[in-house]
Amino acid sequence: MNLSLDEPIAALASPPGSAARGILRLSGGDVRAVLAEWFEPQDGDAWQHMRVAAIHAGVLKLPHARVPIPVEAHLWPNHRSYTGQPTVELHLSGSPPLLEAVLAELHRRGARPARPGEFTLRAFLAGRLDLLQAEAVLGVIDAHDHVELQAALAQLAGGLSGRLADLRHDLLELLADLEAGLDFIEEDIEFVGRGELIHRIALARRFVEDLLQQSSDRMQSRTRATVVLAGLPNAGKSTLFNRLAGSDAALVSTHEGTTRDFLSAAVDW
Repeated sequence: MNLSLDEPIAALASPPGSAARGILRLSGGDVRAVLAEWFEPQDGDAWQHMRVAAIHAGVLKLPHARVPIPVEAHLWPNHRSYTGQPTVELHLSGSPPLLEAVLAELHRRGARPARPGEFTLRAFLAGRLDLLQAEAVLGVIDAHDHVELQAALAQLAGGLSGRLADLRHDLLELLADLEAGLDFIEEDIEFVGRGELIHRIALARRFVEDLLQQSSDRMQSRTRATVVLAGLPNAGKSTLFNRLAGSDAALVSTHEGTTRDFLSAAVDW
Protein backbone atom coordinates (compact mmCIF):
# COMPACT_ATOMS: atom_id res chain seq x y z
CA MET A 1 0.00 0.00 0.00
CA ASN A 2 1.26 3.47 -0.89
CA LEU A 3 1.52 5.42 2.35
CA SER A 4 2.50 8.77 0.83
CA LEU A 5 0.43 10.79 3.25
CA ASP A 6 0.94 14.08 1.41
CA GLU A 7 -0.63 12.73 -1.76
CA PRO A 8 -4.14 14.18 -2.27
CA ILE A 9 -6.91 11.59 -2.25
CA ALA A 10 -10.61 11.96 -3.07
CA ALA A 11 -13.74 9.86 -2.70
CA LEU A 12 -17.48 10.00 -2.20
CA ALA A 13 -18.20 10.73 1.47
CA SER A 14 -22.00 10.44 1.41
CA PRO A 15 -24.11 7.29 0.94
CA PRO A 16 -24.46 6.13 -2.68
CA GLY A 17 -27.68 6.89 -4.49
CA SER A 18 -29.80 9.95 -5.18
CA ALA A 19 -30.24 12.52 -2.41
CA ALA A 20 -30.79 16.22 -1.86
CA ARG A 21 -27.08 16.62 -1.12
CA GLY A 22 -23.95 14.66 -1.94
CA ILE A 23 -20.50 15.08 -0.40
CA LEU A 24 -17.09 14.54 -1.97
CA ARG A 25 -14.03 14.59 0.29
CA LEU A 26 -10.57 15.70 -0.79
CA SER A 27 -7.66 15.43 1.64
CA GLY A 28 -3.87 15.69 1.65
CA GLY A 29 -1.35 18.01 0.04
CA ASP A 30 -2.44 21.35 -1.40
CA VAL A 31 -6.16 20.75 -1.75
CA ARG A 32 -6.80 24.26 -2.99
CA ALA A 33 -4.40 23.68 -5.89
CA VAL A 34 -6.47 20.69 -7.03
CA LEU A 35 -9.51 22.98 -7.29
CA ALA A 36 -7.65 26.08 -8.47
CA GLU A 37 -8.67 26.24 -12.12
CA TRP A 38 -12.28 25.04 -11.97
CA PHE A 39 -13.70 26.16 -8.60
CA GLU A 40 -14.75 29.80 -8.47
CA PRO A 41 -15.51 30.96 -4.90
CA GLN A 42 -17.69 33.97 -4.30
CA ASP A 43 -14.93 35.45 -2.16
CA GLY A 44 -11.66 34.53 -3.83
CA ASP A 45 -9.50 36.39 -1.32
CA ALA A 46 -11.02 34.59 1.65
CA TRP A 47 -10.64 31.24 -0.14
CA GLN A 48 -6.93 31.80 -0.77
CA HIS A 49 -5.95 33.25 2.60
CA MET A 50 -8.35 31.70 5.11
CA ARG A 51 -6.39 30.06 7.96
CA VAL A 52 -9.30 28.54 9.87
CA ALA A 53 -12.08 26.16 8.88
CA ALA A 54 -14.83 27.88 6.91
CA ILE A 55 -17.53 27.32 4.30
CA HIS A 56 -16.96 28.91 0.90
CA ALA A 57 -19.86 29.18 -1.54
CA GLY A 58 -19.09 29.12 -5.23
CA VAL A 59 -19.46 27.20 -8.47
CA LEU A 60 -17.64 24.36 -10.20
CA LYS A 61 -16.98 24.62 -13.93
CA LEU A 62 -16.74 21.14 -15.37
CA PRO A 63 -15.18 20.93 -18.86
CA HIS A 64 -18.29 19.48 -20.52
CA ALA A 65 -20.98 21.12 -18.38
CA ARG A 66 -23.01 23.85 -20.03
CA VAL A 67 -23.75 25.68 -16.79
CA PRO A 68 -21.71 26.18 -13.60
CA ILE A 69 -22.55 23.83 -10.72
CA PRO A 70 -23.41 25.50 -7.38
CA VAL A 71 -21.32 24.08 -4.56
CA GLU A 72 -20.30 24.73 -0.98
CA ALA A 73 -16.64 23.99 -0.27
CA HIS A 74 -16.07 23.19 3.41
CA LEU A 75 -12.38 23.95 3.84
CA TRP A 76 -10.04 22.89 6.65
CA PRO A 77 -6.81 24.65 5.56
CA ASN A 78 -4.70 23.33 8.45
CA HIS A 79 -4.27 20.08 10.39
CA ARG A 80 -7.42 20.38 12.50
CA SER A 81 -9.49 18.24 10.15
CA TYR A 82 -10.67 14.64 10.49
CA THR A 83 -7.58 13.32 8.74
CA GLY A 84 -5.16 15.76 10.35
CA GLN A 85 -4.45 17.18 6.88
CA PRO A 86 -5.74 20.08 4.78
CA THR A 87 -9.16 18.89 3.65
CA VAL A 88 -12.04 20.08 1.47
CA GLU A 89 -15.54 18.64 1.41
CA LEU A 90 -17.61 19.60 -1.62
CA HIS A 91 -21.32 19.76 -0.85
CA LEU A 92 -23.47 19.79 -3.96
CA SER A 93 -26.60 18.26 -5.48
CA GLY A 94 -26.79 14.54 -4.73
CA SER A 95 -27.26 13.43 -8.35
CA PRO A 96 -25.12 10.29 -8.86
CA PRO A 97 -24.04 11.23 -12.44
CA LEU A 98 -23.07 14.70 -11.24
CA LEU A 99 -21.10 13.37 -8.28
CA GLU A 100 -19.33 10.88 -10.54
CA ALA A 101 -18.41 13.63 -12.99
CA VAL A 102 -17.01 15.91 -10.27
CA LEU A 103 -15.12 13.02 -8.68
CA ALA A 104 -13.64 12.07 -12.06
CA GLU A 105 -12.48 15.66 -12.51
CA LEU A 106 -10.85 15.61 -9.05
CA HIS A 107 -8.98 12.47 -10.07
CA ARG A 108 -8.00 14.03 -13.41
CA ARG A 109 -6.65 17.07 -11.56
CA GLY A 110 -4.27 14.99 -9.47
CA ALA A 111 -6.26 13.53 -6.56
CA ARG A 112 -5.82 9.77 -6.34
CA PRO A 113 -8.96 7.65 -5.64
CA ALA A 114 -9.01 6.97 -1.89
CA ARG A 115 -8.77 3.32 -0.87
CA PRO A 116 -11.43 1.89 1.48
CA GLY A 117 -10.79 3.27 4.96
CA GLU A 118 -7.90 5.48 3.85
CA PHE A 119 -9.31 8.68 5.35
CA THR A 120 -9.59 6.94 8.73
CA LEU A 121 -6.11 5.44 8.28
CA ARG A 122 -4.70 8.92 7.83
CA ALA A 123 -6.62 10.15 10.86
CA PHE A 124 -5.07 7.31 12.91
CA LEU A 125 -1.53 7.91 11.62
CA ALA A 126 -1.91 11.63 12.33
CA GLY A 127 -2.96 10.93 15.92
CA ARG A 128 -6.48 12.25 15.44
CA LEU A 129 -7.93 8.83 16.38
CA ASP A 130 -6.51 6.02 18.44
CA LEU A 131 -6.73 2.43 17.25
CA LEU A 132 -9.94 1.70 19.16
CA GLN A 133 -11.65 4.78 17.72
CA ALA A 134 -10.49 3.86 14.21
CA GLU A 135 -12.08 0.44 14.69
CA ALA A 136 -15.25 2.13 15.94
CA VAL A 137 -15.62 4.02 12.65
CA LEU A 138 -16.12 0.67 10.92
CA GLY A 139 -18.50 -0.33 13.71
CA VAL A 140 -20.66 2.73 13.04
CA ILE A 141 -20.75 1.96 9.32
CA ASP A 142 -21.58 -1.73 9.80
CA ALA A 143 -24.04 -1.36 12.72
CA HIS A 144 -27.17 -3.44 12.16
CA ASP A 145 -29.30 -2.06 14.98
CA HIS A 146 -29.56 0.73 17.55
CA VAL A 147 -27.64 -1.21 20.22
CA GLU A 148 -24.65 -1.82 17.94
CA LEU A 149 -24.71 1.79 16.76
CA GLN A 150 -24.69 3.16 20.31
CA ALA A 151 -21.81 0.86 21.30
CA ALA A 152 -19.79 1.97 18.29
CA LEU A 153 -20.54 5.66 18.89
CA ALA A 154 -19.48 5.35 22.53
CA GLN A 155 -16.21 3.76 21.45
CA LEU A 156 -15.71 6.41 18.77
CA ALA A 157 -16.24 9.13 21.37
CA GLY A 158 -13.37 7.64 23.37
CA GLY A 159 -15.35 5.79 26.03
CA LEU A 160 -13.12 2.71 26.02
CA SER A 161 -9.94 4.71 25.45
CA GLY A 162 -10.83 6.93 28.41
CA ARG A 163 -11.33 3.94 30.69
CA LEU A 164 -7.96 2.51 29.64
CA ALA A 165 -6.34 5.90 30.29
CA ASP A 166 -7.87 5.95 33.78
CA LEU A 167 -6.50 2.46 34.45
CA ARG A 168 -3.04 3.51 33.31
CA HIS A 169 -3.19 6.57 35.56
CA ASP A 170 -4.19 4.48 38.58
CA LEU A 171 -1.38 1.96 37.95
CA LEU A 172 1.20 4.72 37.55
CA GLU A 173 0.09 6.26 40.84
CA LEU A 174 0.34 2.85 42.49
CA LEU A 175 3.83 2.36 41.04
CA ALA A 176 4.86 5.80 42.30
CA ASP A 177 3.63 4.94 45.83
CA LEU A 178 5.46 1.62 45.71
CA GLU A 179 8.75 3.17 44.51
CA ALA A 180 8.49 5.92 47.12
CA GLY A 181 8.14 3.25 49.81
CA LEU A 182 11.28 1.52 48.50
CA ASP A 183 13.21 4.79 48.49
CA PHE A 184 12.31 5.41 52.14
CA ILE A 185 12.44 1.79 53.25
CA GLU A 186 14.62 2.67 56.25
CA GLU A 187 12.17 5.34 57.35
CA ASP A 188 9.02 4.62 59.30
CA ILE A 189 6.87 5.77 56.36
CA GLU A 190 4.37 3.61 54.53
CA PHE A 191 3.06 5.06 51.28
CA VAL A 192 0.91 2.05 50.44
CA GLY A 193 0.11 -0.93 52.61
CA ARG A 194 0.37 -4.53 51.47
CA GLY A 195 -3.39 -5.02 51.69
CA GLU A 196 -4.15 -1.88 49.67
CA LEU A 197 -1.51 -2.86 47.08
CA ILE A 198 -3.07 -6.29 46.55
CA HIS A 199 -6.56 -4.78 46.42
CA ARG A 200 -5.68 -2.18 43.78
CA ILE A 201 -3.86 -4.73 41.62
CA ALA A 202 -6.85 -7.07 41.89
CA LEU A 203 -9.17 -4.27 40.76
CA ALA A 204 -6.95 -3.54 37.76
CA ARG A 205 -6.79 -7.22 36.86
CA ARG A 206 -10.57 -7.59 37.12
CA PHE A 207 -11.00 -4.55 34.88
CA VAL A 208 -8.69 -6.02 32.21
CA GLU A 209 -10.42 -9.40 32.41
CA ASP A 210 -13.79 -7.71 31.89
CA LEU A 211 -12.44 -5.91 28.83
CA LEU A 212 -11.11 -9.16 27.40
CA GLN A 213 -14.49 -10.78 27.94
CA GLN A 214 -16.25 -7.90 26.21
CA SER A 215 -13.78 -7.88 23.32
CA SER A 216 -14.78 -11.39 22.26
CA ASP A 217 -17.99 -10.05 20.73
CA ARG A 218 -17.24 -6.33 20.52
CA MET A 219 -18.18 -4.82 17.19
CA GLN A 220 -19.72 -8.08 16.01
CA SER A 221 -23.29 -8.30 14.80
CA ARG A 222 -25.76 -10.07 17.04
CA THR A 223 -28.43 -10.18 14.38
CA ARG A 224 -29.36 -13.59 13.02
CA ALA A 225 -29.03 -14.43 9.36
CA THR A 226 -32.22 -15.50 7.60
CA VAL A 227 -31.97 -18.75 5.65
CA VAL A 228 -34.75 -20.08 3.41
CA LEU A 229 -35.09 -23.78 2.66
CA ALA A 230 -36.34 -24.13 -0.90
CA GLY A 231 -36.55 -27.07 -3.27
CA LEU A 232 -38.70 -29.41 -5.31
CA PRO A 233 -41.71 -31.16 -3.68
CA ASN A 234 -40.77 -34.11 -1.47
CA ALA A 235 -37.06 -33.25 -1.70
CA GLY A 236 -36.56 -33.45 2.07
CA LYS A 237 -37.03 -29.84 3.13
CA SER A 238 -39.18 -30.72 6.17
CA THR A 239 -36.74 -33.39 7.32
CA LEU A 240 -33.83 -30.97 7.04
CA PHE A 241 -35.83 -28.28 8.85
CA ASN A 242 -36.54 -30.63 11.78
CA ARG A 243 -32.89 -31.68 11.97
CA LEU A 244 -31.68 -28.08 12.05
CA ALA A 245 -34.35 -26.93 14.51
CA GLY A 246 -33.98 -29.99 16.74
CA SER A 247 -37.74 -30.56 16.81
CA ASP A 248 -40.61 -32.17 14.89
CA ALA A 249 -42.31 -28.90 13.96
CA ALA A 250 -42.64 -29.87 10.28
CA LEU A 251 -44.76 -32.84 9.24
CA VAL A 252 -42.78 -35.45 7.33
CA SER A 253 -44.47 -37.76 4.84
CA THR A 254 -43.80 -39.59 1.58
CA HIS A 255 -46.74 -37.72 0.03
CA GLU A 256 -45.96 -34.48 -1.81
CA GLY A 257 -47.31 -31.21 -0.40
CA THR A 258 -47.70 -32.44 3.18
CA THR A 259 -46.06 -29.30 4.61
CA ARG A 260 -48.06 -26.28 3.45
CA ASP A 261 -47.76 -23.97 6.46
CA PHE A 262 -45.10 -21.29 6.88
CA LEU A 263 -42.59 -22.51 9.46
CA SER A 264 -39.70 -20.71 11.12
CA ALA A 265 -37.25 -21.52 13.89
CA ALA A 266 -34.20 -19.98 15.57
CA VAL A 267 -31.11 -22.15 15.14
CA ASP A 268 -27.93 -21.94 17.21
CA TRP A 269 -25.19 -23.55 15.17
